[in-house]
Amino acid sequence: MATYTQSSELQCQLKIKIPLDYPLKSVQVDIGEQLKIKQQKIRNWTLSIRNLLHTRNGDIISAILLWKKNIDKEMEGVEECYICYSVMHASDKSLPTM
Repeated sequence: MATYTQSSELQCQLKIKIPLDYPLKSVQVDIGEQLKIKQQKIRNWTLSIRNLLHTRNGDIISAILLWKKNIDKEMEGVEECYICYSVMHASDKSLPTM
């Protein structure tokens, strides 16, 4: 279990459960409902963490850092463009150069 705390107002948890017969069964990832984030985005985060752990042979620290990076981007106000779904820069709302 990992806990993300930002000041005193935000706290959320990530739970990664590795089954006894891993890698025959995949890991279970639970991202709490503490943040007001769309279900689709939480599902994408969960799948990316499971993908990192299972198919790319990542370690748990890498999975936790990926989860933290996603939350940091969400808290910074980084938004996706509603037309092309590219991530827009928070400071000037411009599209990425690449």
